[in-house]
Amino acid sequence: MGAVLRGSSLDSIDFYPVFSPKTHALLSIAPAEEDNAIVRKSSIRASTDDSTKEAIQDMRSRGFKSLFLVMGMQWCGLDDIEDLPDVPRQMFELRPDNRHTQSAALSSIPGFYPVFAVVPDIKAFETPATWEDSVHSAVNHEKVRKSPLVSVICGSKDMGKSTFARYLVNRLLNKHKHVAFLETDVGQSEFTPPGMIALHIIESPVMGPPYTHQHLTPTHSHFIGALTSASNPHYYLDTVGHLIRLYKERYDNLIEVNNTDLVPLVINTQGWINGLGYDLLMSIIQQTSPTDVFVMHSPSIDAPRNLPATFAADITPPPEQGHAPSIHYTQSIITPSAIRLDAHSSRALASVSYFHQDLHHYGIIGKRWWNFQARIVDRLPWVLDWRKGLQDGVWFLFDDVPKGQLLYALNGTLNPPPMPATTACYGLAIIRAIDPSNHAFHIITPLPSTQLKKVTAIVKGNLALPVAALLDQHNGNGNGIARQPWSKVPYVESSTNVNGIGASARKSRRINIRKRGP
Repeated sequence: MGAVLRGSSLDSIDFYPVFSPKTHALLSIAPAEEDNAIVRKSSIRASTDDSTKEAIQDMRSRGFKSLFLVMGMQWCGLDDIEDLPDVPRQMFELRPDNRHTQSAALSSIPGFYPVFAVVPDIKAFETPATWEDSVHSAVNHEKVRKSPLVSVICGSKDMGKSTFARYLVNRLLNKHKHVAFLETDVGQSEFTPPGMIALHIIESPVMGPPYTHQHLTPTHSHFIGALTSASNPHYYLDTVGHLIRLYKERYDNLIEVNNTDLVPLVINTQGWINGLGYDLLMSIIQQTSPTDVFVMHSPSIDAPRNLPATFAADITPPPEQGHAPSIHYTQSIITPSAIRLDAHSSRALASVSYFHQDLHHYGIIGKRWWNFQARIVDRLPWVLDWRKGLQDGVWFLFDDVPKGQLLYALNGTLNPPPMPATTACYGLAIIRAIDPSNHAFHIITPLPSTQLKKVTAIVKGNLALPVAALLDQHNGNGNGIARQPWSKVPYVESSTNVNGIGASARKSRRINIRKRGP
């Protein structure tokens, strides 16, 4: 995925978690000759014993120039995600026969399945030549320009934008100590659960799909509360604009610094490129004033899937307003994988990974980074007295409900939403129960107490909980849920195939889609 890792000392070796499940194309490991890659120290270090040091020294004496150590990571707990309902099975298991392996010793490492020959239905990720060429050109121009690369990645859905974004981040990390990443796709976000807009500062290569790195704390984030920007396009643009300005204030005005200290920006955009979606994309590019725009394009797919022929002209500002960005048309790809995930499944995996992560232990070798053995309904909640802990109250983004019924519905309205310039989202939480007599919310969240102490308000959006958040370890096959019989389990209904008027909730969009001129 474009990352180049440099060697470390024998006493304390850099440890880089790598997740290559069958839901995505498998990652490849190869020796690299990029001498200009910066020396990076991982935040996670692994100690080595005497036998390991002797083995490494022996390999060096025999002329090996590239050595990497492999450590099983089954202790981290991510494998247990397969015990949840509606989650694909055998995502982290690959059992090629003897024809595809060359070493029984390598195959004996838990969770590590090296493949040296073709395996049916399994394919490794291959970087398209247009990706390498376009990124190489952009990085060279950045060095000449002596200002950080500010990039926007755009294109329709399912064309490889997220994969290219990870590749671009890794390539930039080969040259820079930090890379800024702005996620504007609320439905398919990279480092946060769905429904959020976030600015991250990345310090380590990204080697895994979104549900393997939900632990990163954003520099600043906002809660949109929906899976699409169409729910409130004005508020969406306000939050994106605030994070763009925040990046420019903190990182885009550094003077007389080395190239490695520059902080380039990568903006991943949504796959909605028609009508209002195209207008939103134009607004983001206008606010960003990027140096480079990477366009996912393919001549082999239908024209509506590609951006219009006028795109280059649409994003070119008048001469008096600045320089036009460099436009790189990069090859779109459909990432090959043994297990194909749709958008709903991808969001569900990111959500359950987020709520089951253990931020106290993340980064400690041998500790559980995820705990799927304790289901959400079985967890001891935080108790929040809303008279003391919520100075700014409870905010609601969607649907109108009388004020007296807000605690029952938790689905009211707020107009306008919280101002981006004065608010920040620290993370997501599930309100498990409401205790009106004690003025308390019972809250489930992975956030540590140090973060919760900063919270002054709760914002309710329109996101649905994944099924796994409602069930215990029996996955709905027991006599109830969390030691409660089915007759006392609230909000869960088992009826199906209900038809007719009123059988489903009515969805409305409070937007005005205007017809674009020729």
